[in-house]
Amino acid sequence: MLLVLTIERFVMADRINESALAFFSRFSKYSALLAIVFGAVVLTGWAFHIPRLKVIIAGQVAAKANTAACFILIGLALWLVAQEKERGRFQRGVSTFLALTASVIGLLSFLEVWYGWDLGIDQLLFTAGTEDIPGSVRPGLMSGITAADFFLLGIMISLLHARARWVHGLQAVFAAIAAVASIFGILDFVLDPAKTHTHIAPMTALVLFLLSIAVLCARTQWGLGGLLVSTSAGGQLCRRLLPGTILIPIAIAWLRWKGQQVAFYSDWTGLAIMTVTAATLLVSLTLWTALVMRRADMEQRQVEERARRLAAIVTCSSDAIVGKTLDGIVTSWNPGAEAVYGYSAEEMVGQSVTCVIPPDRLEEFQAFLQRLRRGETLHQYETERTRKDGKRICVSITVSPLRDDAGNIAGVSTITRDITDRKQAEQKLRRINRTLQALSACTDSMMRASDECGLLQQVCDAVIKVAGYRMAWVGYAEHDQNKSVRPMVHSGMEAGYLMTTNITWADVERGRGPTGVAVRTGEIVVSDDFAADSRLRP
Repeated sequence: MLLVLTIERFVMADRINESALAFFSRFSKYSALLAIVFGAVVLTGWAFHIPRLKVIIAGQVAAKANTAACFILIGLALWLVAQEKERGRFQRGVSTFLALTASVIGLLSFLEVWYGWDLGIDQLLFTAGTEDIPGSVRPGLMSGITAADFFLLGIMISLLHARARWVHGLQAVFAAIAAVASIFGILDFVLDPAKTHTHIAPMTALVLFLLSIAVLCARTQWGLGGLLVSTSAGGQLCRRLLPGTILIPIAIAWLRWKGQQVAFYSDWTGLAIMTVTAATLLVSLTLWTALVMRRADMEQRQVEERARRLAAIVTCSSDAIVGKTLDGIVTSWNPGAEAVYGYSAEEMVGQSVTCVIPPDRLEEFQAFLQRLRRGETLHQYETERTRKDGKRICVSITVSPLRDDAGNIAGVSTITRDITDRKQAEQKLRRINRTLQALSACTDSMMRASDECGLLQQVCDAVIKVAGYRMAWVGYAEHDQNKSVRPMVHSGMEAGYLMTTNITWADVERGRGPTGVAVRTGEIVVSDDFAADSRLRP
């Protein structure tokens, strides 16, 4: 059974919706590019005296030169923020400088509008012509909404690098104010394009609205931007409701205004229709969202139920199921791992897994990690590990890479089974099989042998060649004074052992080894470890 563990890339309150993250990241970049292009087009119109490039939409208020310059500054600052991972700290300073420059221009222009001042900044780039006078507060002076939005946008971009919670709240408030202010300019054009009430160019209002949203989307690690890309119910609700809550009121207001302009209904009827329509659409939007959230909640419950079942399987499994980082640091350690290795979860989590790997297997382990980084999987690979008590055990391991939502390898899952008993049983079975084959060979030799010495030699040869032993010999127990054992035949690696060793079966210290005991008692003596057996004396 293959079990999969989950290792998070980093700790966050909510997981990220990768598709939403990619969408809002592109939205920020494209909005920044739009601001740069729009500002460049307007400046081109001012530089070469092309009225259409300054107006964009015929019959509307012209965008001012200062407005175009601020769009370029804000667009470049936002673009640099979006590319910060690729460029580094230098561009952070440049983007902050550009944003604050636009913010200062916006603040000074707003003070001019509010107090009626003339600070001499309105026509620094170009002198306003008579074609710019209609619909403008003053030739070259941007509208109050435009000035306020540039001030707020510049402050927001300069604070994008801060992580304090109060800063995130301030950014959300500034974004809301900038977006609402720009919507007034959009409504000015949508409801009555024949004249202006806000003195703001329609394209200027639209680009400002997009920038107010784009600045929030430039940082999705925290704050309102983090909510927009969250996989939580709040994130899904935010992404589904925001477009409708912005577009539906504008559409209803436009329908009411147009109906009243053509005298299709009275003011009271128009207000009643707008109220009923708004209520109907909002209720429909609420019900639709509730159905979507209900389905998402049911799916989430199913996922949680599967996770609980998987956790129960992992907990109850007798196999060692271990989660690790790509550097071999243990992140999860189930009770089966405690039984196999002898270490508790408290001892192992956060520690390197190399403490259970024998020194002569470390290179093998590093090779495993290299293969896992390439996305490979190891199935039932047999190797050795070390228990807490120092005992080496034979294990069968299945190692799999763990991937995050983006498909990147984030960790390693290892399922280990102790096969020491099985290996010992297999070894014993092989030894028995070899012994049976050797006995069969000895039986054949007895049937073909012509003399005793030849028979014994063939028996020794069979023990070496068939049974797999390194040395075999046959000797006779003499009844002389020393009760010696005289070697008759041998096979295998003898290396002068039989000639130099004085073997005896007398009941003395030298005769109490396996050979002497076997001859003296007539019983079979077996030694499983020749090197460690203290009885192995002649």
